[in-house]
Amino acid sequence: MIRYLLTMLFLVSLGVALSTLMLPNDEVLALMYLKDKDFDTAQGYLESFVDASKEMPDSAVLPLAKLHLQNGQVDKAVKLLEDFLKRRPENIEAQKLLNTYYQYAQRPTEYLRNLEAIVKKTPDKDALIRLSRLYNQRGMHDSQIDVLYQLIKYYPEDTRPYGDLTRMLASKKRYDEAVEVMLRLREEKHLFLREDEKELLLDLLLLADRLQQAQTLSKSWLDERFDPDHALRYTEQFHYGVGFRSAWEFINPYVEQVSKHARLLAKWAELATAVGAGEQAYTLLKKRYQAQGLSHELVAQLADLALQRKEIDYAFDVALAMPEKVLPEWLAINLIAAAMELKKPDLAKRLHSYLSDSFLQAHPVLAGEFALTLERPAEALKWIELAKRQNTLPVDRKLRLAALMMRTGQQAEALERIQVLAPDPRTPPWLLYDLAGFILRTKGDKQGLAMFDVLRSQRQEPAVQAAWALMAISQNSQIEEVSHWFKSHVENLPSNLVADITYLAIERQLGELGVRGAQRLVQLDPIRENRLTLVNATLAHKQPGQALRLIQSLRPAQSEAEEGLYGQVLMAVWAAGDKSVQAELAHYLAQRMDDPKLGDEDRKALAFMALEVGNREEAVQTFMQLSAKEGPNSPTMASLRYIWGPRPKQAYIEWMAEQASHGDQKALPGWLTHLVESGAAAYALRLAAPRAPAAGTDPAFTDAYLLILATLNKKQRMGEVIRREADVAQSIERLHDLAKRAEQENLPADAGYCFNLVLDRDPLDEVALKRLGYMAFFDGKWEVVEKYLGRFLAHYEGDYETSFYLAEVYYSMNRLEQAKPFYLRTLEKIAQLKEQPFSIRMTRTRIHQRMGEHALALREYAKLIKEQPDNPFLRADYVELLLLAGHVKEAGNIMREMGVR
Repeated sequence: MIRYLLTMLFLVSLGVALSTLMLPNDEVLALMYLKDKDFDTAQGYLESFVDASKEMPDSAVLPLAKLHLQNGQVDKAVKLLEDFLKRRPENIEAQKLLNTYYQYAQRPTEYLRNLEAIVKKTPDKDALIRLSRLYNQRGMHDSQIDVLYQLIKYYPEDTRPYGDLTRMLASKKRYDEAVEVMLRLREEKHLFLREDEKELLLDLLLLADRLQQAQTLSKSWLDERFDPDHALRYTEQFHYGVGFRSAWEFINPYVEQVSKHARLLAKWAELATAVGAGEQAYTLLKKRYQAQGLSHELVAQLADLALQRKEIDYAFDVALAMPEKVLPEWLAINLIAAAMELKKPDLAKRLHSYLSDSFLQAHPVLAGEFALTLERPAEALKWIELAKRQNTLPVDRKLRLAALMMRTGQQAEALERIQVLAPDPRTPPWLLYDLAGFILRTKGDKQGLAMFDVLRSQRQEPAVQAAWALMAISQNSQIEEVSHWFKSHVENLPSNLVADITYLAIERQLGELGVRGAQRLVQLDPIRENRLTLVNATLAHKQPGQALRLIQSLRPAQSEAEEGLYGQVLMAVWAAGDKSVQAELAHYLAQRMDDPKLGDEDRKALAFMALEVGNREEAVQTFMQLSAKEGPNSPTMASLRYIWGPRPKQAYIEWMAEQASHGDQKALPGWLTHLVESGAAAYALRLAAPRAPAAGTDPAFTDAYLLILATLNKKQRMGEVIRREADVAQSIERLHDLAKRAEQENLPADAGYCFNLVLDRDPLDEVALKRLGYMAFFDGKWEVVEKYLGRFLAHYEGDYETSFYLAEVYYSMNRLEQAKPFYLRTLEKIAQLKEQPFSIRMTRTRIHQRMGEHALALREYAKLIKEQPDNPFLRADYVELLLLAGHVKEAGNIMREMGVR
C-alpha cells in the first residue's frame, strides 16, 4: 500500500515538474501577444524577459524593436538595433530593419551609411536600388554609377538599371562606356531593343564618334523592317548629331522606300539640297508632283528647288498653285526675292495679286521693295510709312528700310537713320555687310554706294569696308581707291570677304584686283577651288599664258567646269596670237566635242573654234550631227551650209538626201530646199516626186517642189502645180503667194489665174487689182487695164505708177480728158517723193509733154539730155517734142547726131 502511494506521489511530482517546463516563458508569451496585436501586453512580457536575462538575447531584439516602433518609440527602437549590431554586425536582417527605422526617424545620413554597409556585405538588389536613388537625390552621380554597375552585374536580367546607368554615363560624357552598357543590354535582350532604346544607343554612338558603327547598326534595323517614322528619326539623329552629309549617306540608299512617305521624302529632299544633290531631288519631286501630287511641304521644297535652278516660271506655277494660307512664309519671301532679283514683272504682278495683305503688312520693308519692282512708287511709300511706325523692327530690317528710302528719294532721312544705326556698336558689322549683299542682289548698288561711302567713314570694321568695296566694284567706280585699300588690307581680311571681292572683280573683268584677291585665297588655303579662282582671275587680267601654266598644273580636270575653263584658257592663248597651243587646243576640242554630256550649244561653240584651228572635218561632222537633230531650218544647218560653200561635196549632198529620205514629212521641204540650193535639184526632184501629198495639204512641200521645178526650168509643170494648188487654196494669202511665185518665174497667165481666183473671193482685193492691171498694161490690153486699175484707184490711193499707167492707157486711146486727172494725180505723188531719180523725172517730163505743156517739157528734156546725152530713147522723145513744137531745125540736128538721114 505504502509502495503504491510512493509511486503515485513520484508520478504527481514528475508531472508537475514536466508541466512547469512546458509552460510558455515571458518571451513566448510576448510573441503570442504580438501576433494578436496586443502590443502593450507583448511589450510588458518582453521587457520582463529581458530584465530576467543577464544580456539581451538575440531572439528578443527584433521583436522588441518592432514593439518600440509600434508604440512610437522610434529612437528607442533605433538605439536597440544599433547596440545589437555592435555585438552582431553580421546580422543583415537587423541591419535592414535599422535602415527602415532610420527612415522613420528621419536620419538620412545614418540611413545612407547603413545602406552602404548592407551593400558592402551583400549585393542586395533592393538595397542597391535604394542606394542608387539616394545617390541620385544627393547628386552623388559617380557613386550612383558604381551602384548601377553592381546592379547590372549581379542582376543582369533586370533591364531597368541599364537605362539609368546609360543616362548617367552620358551626362558625365563617358560615351564609350554608355555605348558598352547599351550593347550589353542588347545582348541581354537577345538583340531586341525597344525603339526608344535604339534611338538612345544611336545617339550614344554618335556622341562617342563611332559613326561607322552607328550607320551599320541603324541600317541593320531598317533592313530588318523599314519603318518610315523610325527612318526619319534616325536620319534626324545623324543630321543634328553629326551633320547633313552623314544623314544623307545614311538615308539615300533607301530612296525608293523614302519616296513613298511624305515626311521622310521632305527630309531627304532637304538633305539632297544641302549636299549638292538638288538635281536628283528636283527630278524625283517633279516626277512625283506631275504623277500624283505632293504634300504642301514637298510642293514648297519643289518650288524652292526650281528657284535654285533658275526655273522661275515653273517655281511660280508650282508655288502659287497652293492655297495662300499654306504657302510657307520663307517660300513667299524667296519668291519675292527671285522676282525682284531677276526682274520678272509679269511674275511679280502675279505674285502680288496672290499674296494676302496681311502677309505684306507683316513684312512692310519687303513689301516696299516689292512695290518698287512693280514700279508702284506710291505703294512703296505706303509700306515705308508703315515700317517707320514699327519700332520693333530688327536692325537688319531697319537698315534695309533705309536703303529702300534712298531708292524712293528720301536720301536725307535714310542717311540720318543709317548714321544712327551704323555707328552703334550694337549693330553688328556683318549685318551691314549682309545689307550690301542684299543691295547687290536687288540691283540697288548705285544708291548702295552712296550709303556705304558714308558708312565707311563711321565704321572701320573690315566687313563694312569690304561692303563699300563691293558696291564700288559693282558700279565700276572708285576702282583705284578700292585697289589701294584692298592691297593695304588684304592680308588682314577674313577669307570670305576676300573671296566675295575677288569673285565680283573677276565678274567685272577687273583682272588686277581679282588676281590679288585670288593669290591671297591660295595663300590662305591652297585648295583646288582657290587655285582655279586664280586661273579665272589671271584670265580676266588678260594674261592667258600665265593662266595656261596655272591650269596645266591642275590637270587632269576633276569636273566639267574645270574642263571648260581649260578650254577657255587655250582659246584665249590662241586668240592672243600664240599658235604654239594649236595641237593642244585641237586635241582638247576633238575630245570635248565627243563628250556625250556636253550640251548642244557648248558643242556648237567648240565646233566653231575647231574650224578656226584647222579641225574643219571634225567641226563639220559635229555640225552635221547637230543639224540632223535640230532640223533643216535650224541656225546650225545655216552655219553648215556656209562652211560647205555654194557647191558642197557629193558626200554632203548624199547626207542631205539621206536626211530627206528618212526624216519626217514636216522636215522634208527644208532638206529639199537645201539640195536645190546646193546644185542638186534633179536629186531633190527624185526624192520629192514619190512623196508629193495631195494638193493643198502641205504648202511648205509645194513651195519646195515649185523651187525644184523652177531651178530645172520646168515651167509648164510648174504652172500646172500652181493652178492645182490655187484651186484648193484655203486662203487669199495662199493665193497671193502662188501668184507671186508665178510672176517671179515669168508665168503671167498662171499669176493672173491666181489673182482672178482672189477677186472671186474679194472683188476689191488691192494686190490682185493692181497686179492684174499692171500685167494687162505690159500686155497692151488697154480695156483690161482700165477695168482693174480703174477699180483699184476708185477705192485705194495707190502710188504714182498706178495713176500714170491708167493715164497712159487713156492717152493711148485718145481720151486725153479722162487721162488728165490721173496725170495730175501722178504729178502730186511725184512731188511728195523725197528722192526723185532720173526715171521719175523722165516720167514727170513725159506727163508735161502729154498734157501739152511743151515749153516746160522742153526745158526738162534739155536737163535730162545733159545727164544722159547718149540715151537714144530720151533723144527720140525729145525729137518728137521738138517737131510738135515747130523746132524743125533743132530736131534735124539731133537726128543727124543720132545717125538718122
